[in-house]
Amino acid sequence: MRLPPSACARLLGDAETVAAYHARVHRRGSGAHWFWLGPISGSGGAKLRIRAALGGGVVAAPVLGWQLSRGPLRPGRDGRLPVIRHTCDESACCNPAHWVLGTRKDNAVDYITRKPNVFSPLADRRGPAGRARAIRDAILRAQARGADGKAVERAIKHAMDAGMPGVQDPLF
Repeated sequence: MRLPPSACARLLGDAETVAAYHARVHRRGSGAHWFWLGPISGSGGAKLRIRAALGGGVVAAPVLGWQLSRGPLRPGRDGRLPVIRHTCDESACCNPAHWVLGTRKDNAVDYITRKPNVFSPLADRRGPAGRARAIRDAILRAQARGADGKAVERAIKHAMDAGMPGVQDPLF
C-alpha cells in the first residue's frame, strides 16, 4: 500500500516500528545482501506489519528502510512517488546500498534486461517469493541451531543456489 506522507512520518517516528524493521534485517557486509527475515509477499517483497495503534496494515520494508536511511520519498515531476528498485535483483534485500529510485517503467526494463541471465536471482526457478522465503528460512533455521556466522553464510549460499539454472552442484 502507498502511505501518505503523514502516515510515513508516524511510522518513522515510532520507536517500536523502527525497532521491528531493524530486527528483521539480517545484516551482512556492507556490499552484501541484507536479507529480510519477516513476512514475504506473493511477489517476493519484504513486508512489515504495522501495529494496530498506528492504523494496522502492511508496508513494503524497502519503503520504510529507504526513508530510515535516506529521508522521505518525494514525488517526481509527474507527481508520483518513485519506485525503489533493487540493483541486486534480490526482491527481499534490505541493503540500502542496493536500492535506487526510479519509475515503474525503469523497474520493468531492469527486469526484462536482467531476467535472461541464468545467474541472476530473477532466473530462479522458484520465483521471487520462493527464493526469498527459502533464503529467509535457511537463515532462521541456521540461527535456531546456534550456527556461527560461517555456517549461516553456507546456509544462505545453499538456499540462493538451489533454484538457479546457472548453478550446478558438483557431480563428484
